[in-house]
Amino acid sequence: MSGSVPRTNGVKVNGVKINGMPKALRWSLYGVGAGLWLSGCVWLVLHLFFETPTQFGVQPHPWESPLLLVHGVLAVPALYLLGWITSRHVIDGWRMARRRLSGGLVSGVLVFLALSGFALFFFTGDAVRAAVGLLHEVIGVACLVPALAHWQTRAAPIPENGARARDRSAQVAGDATLPVVK
Repeated sequence: MSGSVPRTNGVKVNGVKINGMPKALRWSLYGVGAGLWLSGCVWLVLHLFFETPTQFGVQPHPWESPLLLVHGVLAVPALYLLGWITSRHVIDGWRMARRRLSGGLVSGVLVFLALSGFALFFFTGDAVRAAVGLLHEVIGVACLVPALAHWQTRAAPIPENGARARDRSAQVAGDATLPVVK
């Protein structure tokens, strides 16, 4: 394994972890993300398949309202975590030219879900609310795919030759390097 870069959570250069996410932050992100995704998916299943017809119209499932409350409450720490991660992990990863496609996709999806969720809270027009709601539901269910792709993607090892990531334009694509950290 000579010449390879040891890896844990993040990239190691000369024994120093670069762009790693602290364990507490990572597990908070997993917990809040799983809670948001599960509460949204369960609400969607109940909303689409378990409404009860009554003499006064369609009656929503009794768990829909509490699930939306849980979903909304979990959105608050999710937005906090999104800001925290963007301020460090995303910016550092972008500067190092690491996992830009999957990371950019995950970031864009999360920003869209945050904005559309906020819009659903305030929009009252039926047509606009229905369109935004449908997009939020479809992208919300599908958001697991880019998140798992980003998590599972292994970036190419970083050579320890002292070249800087900002000099990437002069290098062959996929051959980004970092400065030697002492």
